[in-house]
Amino acid sequence: MYYPENYFALQYQAAIDCRRIEAVHAIADLAEKYHEKQGYYPLANNDFNSPDGQPPGTAISVIITNKVLPKSYTVNPPKEIEGELMPPSRFEQEVGRVLGADVKLPYDPQTNFAWEKRFYLYKVMPDGNYSVSGVLFSATEFTQKEANHRYRYQVGSTASQGDHPRLYSAIKNRSIVCAEP
Repeated sequence: MYYPENYFALQYQAAIDCRRIEAVHAIADLAEKYHEKQGYYPLANNDFNSPDGQPPGTAISVIITNKVLPKSYTVNPPKEIEGELMPPSRFEQEVGRVLGADVKLPYDPQTNFAWEKRFYLYKVMPDGNYSVSGVLFSATEFTQKEANHRYRYQVGSTASQGDHPRLYSAIKNRSIVCAEP
């Protein structure tokens, strides 16, 4: 049987996309477990808050990657990054402190790709709701197209945020089976 030369590359990307969805769900699961113990989502009640514990007036974004961010992100970040940008180590430390465990966030499994926004993004909004997103290579029913072979998959604590994430509490118990890349 003959396969087009990109057949195996597309199979690999499908397997990697499944891992990306798993990672987005794993980060959302950490946020939900944190919420069960604290009553608010990670970084929603943080050092930027007023003394009376009210939510901050700005969003907080955490880019979760093991790659060096482009310098332009400090001057002109992508539109999906809102408010104060915090390092992933701050998120790991805070979640680990509350859950009483050593937290290691997942990183995008793609190693041989250009930057192409291959990171996960945790955001907590001023209203205290969160979202977690990742960029997939291929479109699914629940993604928003950003560019060719770049589709944002997003879950969150509410489905009414600007990017319309899937409500994580409604899907968190669904199992995902990924093929080996």
